[in-house]
Amino acid sequence: MKTVLLLLSILLSTLAHAQVDITLDSPDTFTDLESARNTQIKTFADFEKTLARELTPLLAEGKHLRLIIQDVDQAGRIDHFPKIGTKPVRVVKDLDKASIKFEYEIVDKSGNVEQAGQLTLKELNPKIDIKDKHRRSDFNFYYVVKLMKEWLQDGTLAS
Repeated sequence: MKTVLLLLSILLSTLAHAQVDITLDSPDTFTDLESARNTQIKTFADFEKTLARELTPLLAEGKHLRLIIQDVDQAGRIDHFPKIGTKPVRVVKDLDKASIKFEYEIVDKSGNVEQAGQLTLKELNPKIDIKDKHRRSDFNFYYVVKLMKEWLQDGTLAS
């Protein structure tokens, strides 16, 4: 009986938490979803995991965000040979832009779609926040994730 109650409480607590599901629609055709250090398949998986990890805490409890990512253009480009003996790095210049195109659905606890649409978020000349740079020196996809976080925080979707 205790096991059943424990499993039921775990199930109910899971249902109440926010959730983000991400689907990459034809990622091979994305403008720029390249990592300086990973294979393409690992990069796609890392992008999905990073985006879900960063967006989930921003959703109100019980909300479910479904994303279908249609294109990603990270700021800058990968310089594979910055200096002899160094690893590839992403180089961002003043006229670079970051953008992400996606479809979304916000679903409530009951499974009703509260909001849905298609958006393209863009930022010209993106800047890195010094706090984030020191907090996470290995943070891939920084600019695109930043755009998505700002979108959630600016709207009514954030907790």
